[in-house]
Amino acid sequence: MNKIFCYFLVASVPALAQTPQINQFPSREFGQPQLVQLLTSAAPNLAEGRELYGPNSIALDNSASPPILYVADTFNNRVLAFQNPDSFTRCGTNNAVCGFASSKVIGQQNLTSTTPQGPATSGLSAGLYLPTSVAVDSSGNLYVTDSGNNRILRFPAPFKQTTSLLTADLVIGQQSVTSGTDGNQGRQTPSAKTLSLFGGGTVLRTGLAIEPSTGNLWVSDPGNNRVLEFPASQLQPNTQQPAANIVLGQTDFTLREVLPTPPEVSSNQLYKNSLAQPSGLAFDQSGGLYVADAFGRVLYYVGPFVNDLAARRILGVNPTPAQGQQPATYPNQFTLGMTDVNGNCCFPPGGVFTNGTNLFVADSPAHRIVVYDVPANWPAETTNQPSPPILGVIGQTDKTSGKANKGQGQADATSLANPVAGVFLGTQLWVADYGNSRILGFPQQGPLTYNTASRVIGQLDFTYSAPNLIEGREVFFAGGGVASAGLVIDTSSSPPHLYIADSLNNRVLGFKDARKVGQGSVADLVIGQPDVFRAVINYPTGDATQPSSSNLFNPTGLAVDANGNLYVADSGNGRLLRFPTPFTQSGAQIANLVLGQTSFTAKIRNPSPQNMGTPFGVALVIESGVTVALAVSDVAFNRVLIFKRTGGDFTNGQFASIVLGQRDFSSTAPAQGSSTSGPPLSGLNGPRHIAVDSSERLYVADTDNGRVLIYTSIQNRANGDPASFPLTNLSSPQGIFVSGVNSGNTGEIWVTSTGGGQVIRYPEYTALISGNGAQPTSINLQSQTLAVTLDSAGNPIVAESANRVSFFFPQLTFQNPASFSQQPLAPGMLAVLYRMGKDFNFTPVAVPPLPWGPVLGDLQVTVNGFPAIVARIDTIDLLIQVPSNAPISGTADFVISRFSTGEILAAASLSMAKQSPAFFTSNAMGTGNVAAFLKDGSVMSQSNPVAHGDFISFC
Repeated sequence: MNKIFCYFLVASVPALAQTPQINQFPSREFGQPQLVQLLTSAAPNLAEGRELYGPNSIALDNSASPPILYVADTFNNRVLAFQNPDSFTRCGTNNAVCGFASSKVIGQQNLTSTTPQGPATSGLSAGLYLPTSVAVDSSGNLYVTDSGNNRILRFPAPFKQTTSLLTADLVIGQQSVTSGTDGNQGRQTPSAKTLSLFGGGTVLRTGLAIEPSTGNLWVSDPGNNRVLEFPASQLQPNTQQPAANIVLGQTDFTLREVLPTPPEVSSNQLYKNSLAQPSGLAFDQSGGLYVADAFGRVLYYVGPFVNDLAARRILGVNPTPAQGQQPATYPNQFTLGMTDVNGNCCFPPGGVFTNGTNLFVADSPAHRIVVYDVPANWPAETTNQPSPPILGVIGQTDKTSGKANKGQGQADATSLANPVAGVFLGTQLWVADYGNSRILGFPQQGPLTYNTASRVIGQLDFTYSAPNLIEGREVFFAGGGVASAGLVIDTSSSPPHLYIADSLNNRVLGFKDARKVGQGSVADLVIGQPDVFRAVINYPTGDATQPSSSNLFNPTGLAVDANGNLYVADSGNGRLLRFPTPFTQSGAQIANLVLGQTSFTAKIRNPSPQNMGTPFGVALVIESGVTVALAVSDVAFNRVLIFKRTGGDFTNGQFASIVLGQRDFSSTAPAQGSSTSGPPLSGLNGPRHIAVDSSERLYVADTDNGRVLIYTSIQNRANGDPASFPLTNLSSPQGIFVSGVNSGNTGEIWVTSTGGGQVIRYPEYTALISGNGAQPTSINLQSQTLAVTLDSAGNPIVAESANRVSFFFPQLTFQNPASFSQQPLAPGMLAVLYRMGKDFNFTPVAVPPLPWGPVLGDLQVTVNGFPAIVARIDTIDLLIQVPSNAPISGTADFVISRFSTGEILAAASLSMAKQSPAFFTSNAMGTGNVAAFLKDGSVMSQSNPVAHGDFISFC
C-alpha cells in the first residue's frame, strides 16, 4: 500500500531523450517461434515431435520391451524415437493410428528445434546435421550416420540415459566428437578411419547394418564408393578413431574412384567388384549381405568377407531383349532404379531390408517396395538374364506401374512416394515413405503381402503428405533452394483481414482479424486447398499441368482492391487470379478473373502480351476506389506487364497494354551490367515483388540486379521505357511495399534486402530524390526477408525464409517512477512505460479508485502474457504495476495493446531483477531530497520537521 499511496506525489514523468528509430521490436510471429532468441528452427511448417521431414531410415530395438522404433528425420536434423509403436491410439477421419508425439529426440535439445548441429550449447558432440541412417545393436545402442558431419555417432541405450540431451560414446569417421566435419577429415585420400558422406552441398544416402553373428558394423561410404566393416573390437566406448578391417568396392582403403569396368564385362551394372555411391545395406539370417548402389542395382555378397570381395549375384538388371526387340521399359519385373544402358545415371534404389529370408528393396524412383524370392529359389544367372525377377510389389497395383501415390494426386494408405527404407516388427512392415514425410505400418495380409497400411507416423492421416505438421497455423516459404512468399492486409475491411501466400504449400491463408494473428493462430480460410491440412499442387490432381479456377501452384504476390477482392500471382501456373471478397464466400474459393492465360485451365508459358512465364508480384492502380490498371512482374521473362481495365472490368485472358523491362512483348533477355557500368534502367533481371503508390509510381524489386527501380506515371509509359530512379546496393531485394492511405500514409518505401536479412525503410519518393529525406533505417533479422507489408498503423509485417511471419511494433521502454532510472524492473514495482522515437497520443485517464484492474481506457499491458495492473494513463505514457509472478532475472516481454481489438501499440523485451529499490524525491524529479512523510501524511521539510518521538515513512 505504501507504493500506491506515494505515487500521488508524482506528476507525469518526462520521457528520456531518444534518437528516433525504426519500429523494430517483434512481438508476434506466425509459423516458427523464437523471434528474439537464437533461431532454433527454420523448418517448413511446424515441428512439435509428431511430424517428419524427409525420413531416410528406420530401425527397431527389439532388445527393449516394448520395442523402440527409431526414425532418421533427416531434414529436421534429428532422430526421433517411439516406444511401442504397435500400441499407438487411433485418430483421424480414417481411424488411422497417427499424430502421436515422439517419445525421445536425439540430436536436438527439444522437440521443436530443427537447426543443424542441434542446440548451440551442445556443439558437435550431441548435434546432428542431416542424419541419413540408423541401426541398433543387440544391446540397444543406437548408431546414427550423421552425414552432414561425415561421421557416425553411437548413442548408448538412449532410453536408459536420464538427461534430455543425449551424448555419444563413440564417433567413427572423425578424430573426436568435436574435431571437425570435413569428409575424409579434410584429406583427398581416404583411409580405414575416414568417411565421405556429404559434399558439394549434396547429402548422400547411406546405410548401416549390424552383422547378426559377429556384432560387426557395416557402413556404406558413398563419397568413397565403398562399403566398410568395423569389427566389434573397434566399437568399444570412447575408442579413438575406430578403423575398418574390410573394404568392398575398392582394392584397398586408400582408393575412392569407381573401379573401371573390365573389357569382359558388358556394362557397369554387371561388374561385381565395383560400387558406385552405395546406399542401403542389409543382412539376411544366413549372413548374406545386400548392398544397393547408384548403378541401379543391388549386389548380393556371401561370406567369408575379405577385401575387394566380388558380389555373388546382382539384382535389378534388365534382361537382354531378343534380337529386334526393345528392352522392357522401367518399371518392370526386373529393373531397379532409372539408369542408362551402362547402368549409369540418376535415380537408384534406396534402402534394402529383409524379413530374415526374403529381400525387400525400396525402389524409390518407381515409388514402390519390391520383394524377391529367397536366394535358393533364384533362377541361375545367364548372360541374357543376369538378375532374378521381382516376386511382388508394395505401393503399386502391378509390376509395371510407377507413379508417385499411384498418380492419384494425394497419398492414401496404399500408396508410396519415394520410399527409402523398411523394417519388420514381427510380421508387421514399417516403411519410411520419404516423399510423403511419413512412416507407414503395414499389417501382413497374406504371404509377403502388405497392401494397406493401418498406421501412420508423421502425418495426421493417410491423405496428408506435407513436410512436418500442417494444420493451418504454419507456413512453408523456403526449402530446397526455393524461397518465396507474399503478404497483404485488407485495411479497408473491419476488422482488417490478413492474407499470406504460403507458396510452397500451394495455398493462400486468410485471417479475419490481422490484429490478433500470432503464434498458434489458425487460418480462418484457405484458398487453393480444400482444408488447412493439405498442400497438393493444383489440388486435387497433384499435376502441375492441370490448373483450374480454384487451385494454386506456388502462389506469391498478393494485392487487395478497394472492394476487398484478392489478386493472387499464381507463379507455378503462369497466371494472375482474382478471388472475389473471400471472407464473404461460402464453400470453395473460386476465381472470377484470370490474366496471363486464355482460360482457367490453360497453361501456356511463352512471352506474349497475353501469356506469362512466372508471375511473381502484383500491384494495383486505384483511382477513386476503382482499380483502373494492374501490374504483374514476370520473373521468367524479366519484365513487368501493365494491364489496363477496358470498360467495366478486366476480362479473362486480356492482353497487356505495356511491358517494362523489355523493348517488346516477345523479348525475354535479362538486363545485366558490364565491367564499367551497371545494368541499364530500361531492363530487369529476375523481378520479384512490386508496389504502386498513390501517385501511380511503380516500384520494382529488380532482384538479380540488386536494386529497386522506380517508374513514374506508369499508365503513360511506352514499352521498354527506362525507370526514373534506382535504389541500389541491395542484396537480392525481393519484397517491397509503399506506405499509403491505409498503412500510415507516409509514402515511405519498405524494401527487403533479402540476401542480407534486412528490411530497409527509405523516405518518401520526392524526399528521396531531393536528398532532403531522412536516412534509410533497417531491421536486421536472423533469416532472409522475402516479403513486407504494413498494417493500418504503419507497422511492418515481414515474411522470412525461416518459415515464419514476424510482426513488428513500436519499441517500448520504461522508467522507474521514483528515480526515473532504467535499472532492471522487478515483480510488484511500479513502472512508467512509453514509446521510443515517437510518443503515444493517448487520451489521459486519471488514477481510478481502488482496486485497480488490468484494463484502463481500453488499454492493457501484459508481461510474458500475464496481465499487469494499469494505474494511470497520460498522453505519452502509462503507469503499471509489474505482476508479482514476473521473472526475477533475464528479460520479460512487455506488450501494450488495445483490449477491445488486440491491436499491439508497443512492445519490448525488458531486463528483470529480483528487486529494484528507489526512493521518491521531494521535487518529484528523481533528484534532491528523499520524500519522507510525517504520520499525518504531509511531506517532511525544513519548515515541516518531524517531532521528537514521531515516525516518518519513505516510498
